[in-house]
Amino acid sequence: MSRVNVHQRQNRVLVVALAMLLVHCTSGTEAGDAADAALSADAPDASGEDTALVCDDPDNDGYGPGCGLGAIDCAPNNPQISPAARETCGDGLDNDCDGDIDEGCACETGRIERCYDGPDGTEAIGICSSGWRTCTEGVWSACERQLLPETDDETRCDGRDEDCDGEVDEGLTNACGDCGAASIEQCADGLDNDCDGRVDPADAGCDCEGRRGQPCYSGPPATLGVGQCRGGVADCEATGELGVCIGEVLPSDEVCDGVDNDCDGEVDEGIRNACGVCGVPTPAELCNGLDDDCDGVVDNGVRLACGQCPGEQGPEVCEDGLDNDCDGEVDEQCSCTSGVAGCYPGPVETLGVGECRAGVRSCDASGEFWGPCTEFVLPTLEVCNGRDDDCDGTIDISPNGCALCDIGPEICDGIDNDCDGEVDEGRRNRCGVCFEDVVPETECNGADDDCDGLIDEGLLNACGLCGESCFIAEWAAPDEWLEGRFDGVDDQQLDDGLVLGASRLALPDIWIANTAEGTVTRIDTDTAQVVDTYPVGADPSRTAVDFDGDVYVANRAFDGQGSVTKIRRNGCAGGDCVLWTSDVGAPNAIPRGLAIDAEGYPWVGTFNDGVLRRLNPETGAIEREVITGVSIYGLAIDGDGVIWMSTISSAGLAAYDIARDRIIGAWPIPNCGTPYGIAVDGVGAIWLGSFRCNTLVRFERTASGTVTIDAFSDPNLRETRGVAVDASGAVYVAASGTDRVGRFNPDTETFAWTQPTCADPIGVGIARDGNIWVACNGSDEAQYFSPDGDLLGNVSVGNQPYSYSDLTGFQLRNFTAPAGVWAVTFDCGFANCGFDRLVWESLLPAGTTVEARARSRATSDGSWSEWTPWFSPSPAQIGGALPPGQFAEVEVRLSTQDRAVTPVVPRVTLEWQRP
Repeated sequence: MSRVNVHQRQNRVLVVALAMLLVHCTSGTEAGDAADAALSADAPDASGEDTALVCDDPDNDGYGPGCGLGAIDCAPNNPQISPAARETCGDGLDNDCDGDIDEGCACETGRIERCYDGPDGTEAIGICSSGWRTCTEGVWSACERQLLPETDDETRCDGRDEDCDGEVDEGLTNACGDCGAASIEQCADGLDNDCDGRVDPADAGCDCEGRRGQPCYSGPPATLGVGQCRGGVADCEATGELGVCIGEVLPSDEVCDGVDNDCDGEVDEGIRNACGVCGVPTPAELCNGLDDDCDGVVDNGVRLACGQCPGEQGPEVCEDGLDNDCDGEVDEQCSCTSGVAGCYPGPVETLGVGECRAGVRSCDASGEFWGPCTEFVLPTLEVCNGRDDDCDGTIDISPNGCALCDIGPEICDGIDNDCDGEVDEGRRNRCGVCFEDVVPETECNGADDDCDGLIDEGLLNACGLCGESCFIAEWAAPDEWLEGRFDGVDDQQLDDGLVLGASRLALPDIWIANTAEGTVTRIDTDTAQVVDTYPVGADPSRTAVDFDGDVYVANRAFDGQGSVTKIRRNGCAGGDCVLWTSDVGAPNAIPRGLAIDAEGYPWVGTFNDGVLRRLNPETGAIEREVITGVSIYGLAIDGDGVIWMSTISSAGLAAYDIARDRIIGAWPIPNCGTPYGIAVDGVGAIWLGSFRCNTLVRFERTASGTVTIDAFSDPNLRETRGVAVDASGAVYVAASGTDRVGRFNPDTETFAWTQPTCADPIGVGIARDGNIWVACNGSDEAQYFSPDGDLLGNVSVGNQPYSYSDLTGFQLRNFTAPAGVWAVTFDCGFANCGFDRLVWESLLPAGTTVEARARSRATSDGSWSEWTPWFSPSPAQIGGALPPGQFAEVEVRLSTQDRAVTPVVPRVTLEWQRP
């Protein structure tokens, strides 16, 4: 047996194994034919002997004389050399016996390599990238999957480098590098929006208005917060423009330092190679099982089609159906007799995987050699088509693990959407937060919380501080004090600061209850005009004005539920000014006496059950109840905190000490009772109008407890009722029986004058200008007189005006809690200023106090906010209580328990800031 036959029989087992593999990897009849062809490929001829090629001149093998070396068959038993063979590229043999070796070969069959047909210098720039080509029968295929320049020049402003010259959208972008027209400069944002090299310039209408330490950035806005680029701070210059931005970091040329120097979102681009190494080209791919060129694919373009590295391929093994020598042909020049067999010229591990299928080969016409392998399917580049194109066992997954069907623009989701080996590139800020999830700065803390390159932008005030005052308004000199208004504070003696004056009335209003219609009328005593009328409860009578100018009204509600109503003075009209109405006592208790103590608490006394009650100023809730044992008709509170009660009874006068919470006495009025109106003066005397006795009664109590009661009369004054005391100590009494009002001088104990009034005068009050007002129950009007008794005018009010109380607040401010107010309105000059702190210096003799409060409003004609509480001692943190605004009103209240002494306020400051 020849050596060929021996060789063929030794490989029979391999052939059978491949045939069975091919049966499993090929469908239908093709599989059976391929297997049959493989199994019969080495069958002997009919004689049982093989024809051997011997080196003798005769034509032993039937192909004609002379082949191989010269004209002699000098290649015994070498089926690769015969006239019927195709030239095999790269083997160094004249396979087709034409005298030329490897003629027509451009490449080594089976080799795959990268290719690029674009202009020099454009590969791997912009959108351009190389593709692949395969050598088949010595001829390179066309370059597949390469991406070439789309245009010679950029034509679309889309953020892509279509002409692969290393520049994006050149000639199509504005000065900021964006598509379209340049942005318009936005004032007060600290950015160069139009990229003209100037931040918030004056010729764009910007004015930084003296701001300091403001966040700024003079580079292209799109680079702020990207890479190394950061903002700084700048101060406003005299020109109204921001000065140099100190501390900012602008884009610079890219250097190989692991930093995005040019702030374009890429690090070391054009400097590092694909493997991240600076200064050297990307390594060439080697056939070594490694990704040498760092493109995510191992041995791409360097392994042969059969899956082996060049130089590793072995000799062709006949009848195994594989391309052992990696020349692109299967069992070429191997002997055969007849029939068809399976074959596969690709990597054996891919056979039957994915789309890869075996082909078929046929014995050629001579019956001696196998023809080419056809109809096979080899691995190709994976594409998104629902098939395993590269036969690696995965469908639509690239060699570097990307899901090809999901490839798209990168989004911020923790996935490499564009399959470039990076995750969320360009979609997260430097803190690792997705741009769309970035929350604007909310905490002013000196940190770049939103990672946009600016610190506390939008939160810093005009001084570059986080919520800290940086401006101070001050009042200390006489001309500065005169910017304010004086109510009970001396406006002449200002060298040492604010002191109390002779009169401490602060407000111009008189509040008159209209008992027959259940309303209260407010009159401005400065203008003698009705301001408004307000609904209250049934049968109102007494009114008492507090330190804020708000009023409390006692509603008697005969045979019904008595109550107290509180009405707000400012920022409202009519019924909207009613803050609350609170029931007092059981039905028919009849609230009559009403007064306000030095702490601002209203006290109401009921006639039928004789109970004194303190109410909460904010809610009207009853906080204290005192059973007095007397029928309370009128109330007055002195500077010692004692509540005096007129009773219209034999008891005459009773007293309750607020601080000690006890009744301290009750005193009958000798010879005649029935006291109606009641008032206190500056020396502690109590004054009563004695209705039945037609007298003015004075009650005085010394420290030792001695009591003196005096009664004074005038024939022109009959049925004396309402009583009031002015700043000089003069006492005024209304006499409804003779329709007159009189002035009494305590020093001379005589009536200085009496004057006729409107019908049935009941209440009397002192206005802040010193005029005396009388409410006339019988003629539905009020009259006002000068201190000398001159009638100055009449004002119509509601039906049956009626009161015996402190209806202007004069008694509260001058005798109960002798006080005065200095007030000033401050204009910061800007919208939304924050008013933070009130500070005042004060000298406080015993028994004196100084308090301060504030309110704000946005515009000069807007509504004021609510007042803050009164603060004492200094300083007062008012920022949390006041809304921002342009205007702040400050009130400073000076109080004393001894009219002979006064507190002194040398200085008041308001600390403020602006956005």
